[in-house]
Amino acid sequence: MRNLPLGLKLKGLKMPLDSVYATTTHEGYLFTGTSEKTWYWHVPSLLCSEQIQRVIEICTEETLSPGLVTSEGTITDFRKSLVTMNGYEELYEMVRGPMQEVNSLSGWNFDITAIEEVQYTVYNGANNDQYSWHLDSMENDHLIDKGSDNIQNGTIRKISCSIPLDSSEDYDGGNFEFMVGIPTAESLGLEFRTSHISPPKFREKGSAIFFPSFTFHQVTPVTKGTRRSLVVWFRGPKWR
Repeated sequence: MRNLPLGLKLKGLKMPLDSVYATTTHEGYLFTGTSEKTWYWHVPSLLCSEQIQRVIEICTEETLSPGLVTSEGTITDFRKSLVTMNGYEELYEMVRGPMQEVNSLSGWNFDITAIEEVQYTVYNGANNDQYSWHLDSMENDHLIDKGSDNIQNGTIRKISCSIPLDSSEDYDGGNFEFMVGIPTAESLGLEFRTSHISPPKFREKGSAIFFPSFTFHQVTPVTKGTRRSLVVWFRGPKWR
């Protein structure tokens, strides 16, 4: 079985990125909804303390509402959290440049033409808030009318980004995890068991995880404290 480069790391993130160093490998395959490239990129320090405070100020100007599983507004225990959606250029500026660098250096080179409203998410330990296994990409997303002259029309989610806004000591649980398939037979690798990737680095305040939106991932139940995060979806034309 071969190791795949699923966790390329970026060091000393600035505009532009200074350098790239050793890969973090994992023996297995990220579970996705397609056969496209499936590694993730972790940026140790995307947002500084001042930027995080500004993000919270902007995003809490809106009223928190329950996170929805579908566009029809379904609310279930599958997803329990509170969110606000925020379309501010100041937020886009914080993530646009890093996304472009990651998209290039990772080798994805996805055609990105728009950024969706940024989601501020609050997971409350008193409610065991969570978001079970899911994909960020949605079926026929490109067919949904998002309003007249909306740049998102005709596009789909291609790159997702998750940024923790709290120190890991402030909450228990709430691990961000990828689903991984581990081949159990050499013959064609057709038999799999599932495993999870959740390195401690995923909990670093102000760090960021970039990954293809068709990748299965989850946030495990928060059992104590509050976990806040910023989630960004970068969009582009439907796959060809």
